[in-house]
Amino acid sequence: MPEMGYPNWLVTSRDLWRQPQMRGGAANAQLLVTTSWDDGHPSDLRVADLLQKHGLKGTFYLPCTNSEGRPVMNSNDVAELGRRFEIGGHTKDHLSLTELSHHLAADQILANKCALEDIVGHEVCGFAYVRGRQNRLVRDLVRKAGYRYARTARALISTPGIDRFQVPTTLQFFAHSKSVYLRNFISQGPSFRRLAALAAVLTNDALATRTLHVVDVCMRLGGHFHLWGHSWELDDHDLWGEFDRLLHRLSKLNARFVENSAWCASLAAGAEAQPANTTNPAEASWTDRFHRYTEHAQERHVQSRGGGRQDSEYLVDDRPAIPMVDTSFLTDHLSQ
Repeated sequence: MPEMGYPNWLVTSRDLWRQPQMRGGAANAQLLVTTSWDDGHPSDLRVADLLQKHGLKGTFYLPCTNSEGRPVMNSNDVAELGRRFEIGGHTKDHLSLTELSHHLAADQILANKCALEDIVGHEVCGFAYVRGRQNRLVRDLVRKAGYRYARTARALISTPGIDRFQVPTTLQFFAHSKSVYLRNFISQGPSFRRLAALAAVLTNDALATRTLHVVDVCMRLGGHFHLWGHSWELDDHDLWGEFDRLLHRLSKLNARFVENSAWCASLAAGAEAQPANTTNPAEASWTDRFHRYTEHAQERHVQSRGGGRQDSEYLVDDRPAIPMVDTSFLTDHLSQ
């Protein structure tokens, strides 16, 4: 970095999650951990077995059928799963609600809820948006259908959020490319905490190890870790061994394991009326600066390379132990 004129005290985002102020104090606090699993694939039962083996909790979001052609559990399997874990809705036919008319979207939400409640014999209170796609109208339909909370696919979050109908996650158990993580980080709202989680997941370790790096960040910045995924992806990519090792390591932590409904219990009723991107004043100024530097970096890249994103740097306000963070490695990965 000296050839770029950076001072010697510059630290890289690759090392951000290892900083001393993130590895003391809060490390002894109890971590709150939840997991969630989408699509109702028959391999969800294998996920349930492993969760139970290691003493973890999870919520399974199930459609009645899958319009993409993947199999779903039959009613007997759903009933059996519902006796062991929390069940949530995921539309009747696994359709993105933002692409449907108001009437069809409402039917997808309500028909799925009624069918699941008939099978499990009790209220189904949680919902997960298909592909994470939602807007104000969709959230209103989910609320009116009688759901008490809804989970999104927003990632790299170490808190349960402030909106019961826009509940974020921390990490999907899947080895996405680095460019996917980076684009999601930028598009879903940069923040200091999300940057720390991003730096952890962009290491070159095995998937389970990288996930544990993110857990380490969550123990120090937010105290919450929400893992989600699809059991069919564990099948397709032979991730069951990695998943088993991860659950074993999680079970040894000073953590409390809860289902998604308990995860959302601390959110105040009516919190959905608050802006989903509310931040404290110190972090807000940093976020604004991040956007300015990102825009500037994009302009520089268009001028120098004709597309994509260029190296960028930015200051982290009110973080005396990390006076500057170099994010050039982030944008470098976008071209990979």
